[in-house]
Amino acid sequence: MSELIPVQQLLTTGIPAFVVGVLVGRYQERHKEKMGMRDFANTYRLWYDRWAPVVVTAVAILAVVGIWIGAAATITNAQQDRRTDAANTAVQKCFDRYAQAQSSSSKAVRVASEAKDIATAARDDALNREGRAFKALVRKILNDTVTPDDVQHLYATLDERDAAGRRLDAAQAELDRAREENPVPSAPSEFCSVKP
Repeated sequence: MSELIPVQQLLTTGIPAFVVGVLVGRYQERHKEKMGMRDFANTYRLWYDRWAPVVVTAVAILAVVGIWIGAAATITNAQQDRRTDAANTAVQKCFDRYAQAQSSSSKAVRVASEAKDIATAARDDALNREGRAFKALVRKILNDTVTPDDVQHLYATLDERDAAGRRLDAAQAELDRAREENPVPSAPSEFCSVKP
């Protein structure tokens, strides 16, 4: 298709313009004396001699202005590109710092939280054993079959639950300390408030 365009242009504009030019030239050659071509040529020459420097100067001024505008636009675009690249780099570095802070915060808190979950489960198990021992003791009291071993067993479960509660308190304190020392960073939109 691209090869047809020059041929089509040649057929629609080139050949007709050539034919018109030949016909006008032939007509002027035959009727030289009648048309006053010398007067026309002299008038054109006088006009050209008077206005050519003005036209050339105007074209030169327009060319200089165009070159200046192009150079200024190129410099401005380069400066804007540098500023945009610097802002993008700063934002990317900030998001890297945010991800690192988020990761270290979540890791320390996660480890402490897992320890607290284990201590909570141990305390809950101790509470269940204590409840079962207390229920068994109450049943034996009602049946009047209580032995010192039954009371000792209840006391042991109370002691076990007390120790599990202290471990849970210590795990909660460790979790609170981990959260305080490793705070969750604010949202990225606030954490990375990079001004362009």
